[in-house]
Amino acid sequence: MSDAALGYRHWEGARTGRVARAVAIARVGVAVAWRSVWLRRIVYTAWFPLLWWGAGFLAFESLDVVDGLVVGGSDAARSFFEEITSTLRDGRPLPADPDSARHLVWSFLTLQFFSSTQTFFLFLIVGQVAPPLVSRDLATRAHLLYFSRPVDRVQYVCGKMATIGVYVVAVTTLPSLGLYVVALLAASDAGALVATWDIPLRIVASSLLLVIPMSALALAMSAATRRPRFAQAGWFALWIGGWMCYGAARAGEIAGEGADGGSAAHLLSFFHTLRRAQSSVFGLPEGPSGAAFALLAALTVASLAYVVHRVHAPVRE
Repeated sequence: MSDAALGYRHWEGARTGRVARAVAIARVGVAVAWRSVWLRRIVYTAWFPLLWWGAGFLAFESLDVVDGLVVGGSDAARSFFEEITSTLRDGRPLPADPDSARHLVWSFLTLQFFSSTQTFFLFLIVGQVAPPLVSRDLATRAHLLYFSRPVDRVQYVCGKMATIGVYVVAVTTLPSLGLYVVALLAASDAGALVATWDIPLRIVASSLLLVIPMSALALAMSAATRRPRFAQAGWFALWIGGWMCYGAARAGEIAGEGADGGSAAHLLSFFHTLRRAQSSVFGLPEGPSGAAFALLAALTVASLAYVVHRVHAPVRE
């Protein structure tokens, strides 16, 4: 059915660029979400773990690496460093080259901060921001008001994804980059920047790996119902249920002595799928990551296709 049949008129006013229209939608979404007191508290709290991981960088930079072994420094610094990197080396020495050792440790600490600590806050924030973004528009038919203006489905969906993306960046990308600055300030020599220049790029790449599939999947859940609380319940069920399935699968593999790096158990959990892909981005692969990237790509495409279909369906009726 044509726009004219629906009673819409051709827009005769001045038009902004296509990107600016999506930005306008995102700006409104961010402002509305920010009214929530709980959301503001979570965002502010998400910056506090930077102190703990920043202490890890300080502890490492107060030590020396000689032939792959950590020496020097205080007993407290060595103990703290060993505590937060207990899963890094698995009893093996660090690289003998100090720059390589620094790059490895910095990458590991950043990955742990990025994909473990901050992902918990992200889980809560997306569960707060995303559910009403599309479902409320479907319930009130507000999306038709968007489409009565020079806004198409792609701009609408991109604007909604950008709303989620702003909060993803606020609790993952920016704190991670801030942690890198802390590490540079704690470094004992000026060569730290030369040895670790690629880590900020890896942070940005890992952020995109979070923003795109997570936003798409969260919007698909929002578009699946006209009641935001149902979408919110589905989001929490996806993460918690996936984590439980992963734990059960890994327990079975360990019991059957099949707990090797080629396990596909991570594909049962959205969190662990993201973790496997992010570890590859940071150059610290925890096993084959091809299946993780493929699953994230498939979820993104399927989710966006579903959202576009849902918001366009009433226009075709």
